[in-house]
Amino acid sequence: MLCNSNNDSHGVGQDTDAGCRTSECAADKELGGKPAIDSRFLTVVTTILKSGGPLGFYKGYAATFWRDVPFTTMYFPMFAKLRAACFRLADSTGPYTQLWVNLFSGTTVGCIGAVLVTPADVMKTRLQTTTKGQGEKAYKGIMDAIVTIMKHEGPTAFFKGGACRAMVIGPVYGIAQLVYFIGIGEYLLGVDKTN
Repeated sequence: MLCNSNNDSHGVGQDTDAGCRTSECAADKELGGKPAIDSRFLTVVTTILKSGGPLGFYKGYAATFWRDVPFTTMYFPMFAKLRAACFRLADSTGPYTQLWVNLFSGTTVGCIGAVLVTPADVMKTRLQTTTKGQGEKAYKGIMDAIVTIMKHEGPTAFFKGGACRAMVIGPVYGIAQLVYFIGIGEYLLGVDKTN
């Protein structure tokens, strides 16, 4: 339910019955307090369709490509090399050692890869942002984004959020390698790992 009777915005733009923004309350009342689709989702979809038509959903596709393909291309070879190096340093190759080596290698390489492709992620995010803040520019494409960001913010702007991406992407890839090693997918699908 979108209405919140505890909203404390001092009556500005509120429905007097429920104490929330009028548009949200209207949506709640029409659907009996349970919106079928969040109005914010519909607003985003409508905004994209109005500004770019159906192709607007693919805005930033090239930047996404330039983020994901290099990440994947470097991730798996780096993971294999680091994993092999860890096994050479480990004093055993038991299941617990393998478990921790996979987790460590996946997390470490995921963090490194995430930081290295952050410039492409910055461009993708800026290209795909539908609502611009005051003073923000709408970019015409990747090259326009590169030139504008470099001119107005400098090269460090391409690494904004890099540490945050590393803190999220690294553990995700470490956990993915751990799940793969344990064989959860094979277990759920009933695949025999011994063959």
